[in-house]
Amino acid sequence: TLCCTIHVVANIAVELGPPHVQDDLLAAFAANQQGEYFDTYKAIIEYNEVLLQMKYFGFFVALVMFVRFTLHLLLHPRLSLLTRTLEHCMADLLHFAVYLLAIQGFLAAFAVWAFGDRMERYHSFTEALWTQAKMFTGSVGYPARAPDLLYLMYLAVAVFVVVMLMLNFMFAILLGAYSQVVIAIKKDHSMASFLDDILDAYCSHKYAKRNHWPDRLEVFHHLTKDDTWDDE
Repeated sequence: TLCCTIHVVANIAVELGPPHVQDDLLAAFAANQQGEYFDTYKAIIEYNEVLLQMKYFGFFVALVMFVRFTLHLLLHPRLSLLTRTLEHCMADLLHFAVYLLAIQGFLAAFAVWAFGDRMERYHSFTEALWTQAKMFTGSVGYPARAPDLLYLMYLAVAVFVVVMLMLNFMFAILLGAYSQVVIAIKKDHSMASFLDDILDAYCSHKYAKRNHWPDRLEVFHHLTKDDTWDDE
């Protein structure tokens, strides 16, 4: 909430504060002097840089809000499948990421050394990593003509290890954790569906108001302060 408020206030300050692009350009055109032109364009460039920084900050705020939203889903067990699944398999995913990065780094270095002089997608280490990242998501990018033996061997290893094995390993980790979370939820018979809990909360509120039941927090504080509940 604080980050969102800061971002909104900063955006308003940037929009209302200088430079005023249209007015400054009209003033520079009216003055018709080279110094005025350069000063105005410099102010516009600095203004664009500030807007870019605000965009990055806004993306960070949106990312924090998304994480906060997913954490709020933990309030109900039926809606917390995503968060609890990731929490359950986080250690396995971290080890999988280390293993995947090691393999991707080795294959990218090999591709740059072997094909960087004749294939644009492998002309640098970062481009090779990006190409293999697209392979991991299914975009292999086969050449139009039959490749030579060296590239064919590299492609076979990359597709088999990265696409077939590693991708399925990741799916197996997620599905295994998801299955364990679902089984744990189904074993707890006190858990109802989200709609049932909403209906129960609404009906309980109506019954408590109609029957003049005490507030839940008051009951809780009364029970926690009562000496009869202390352990003997």
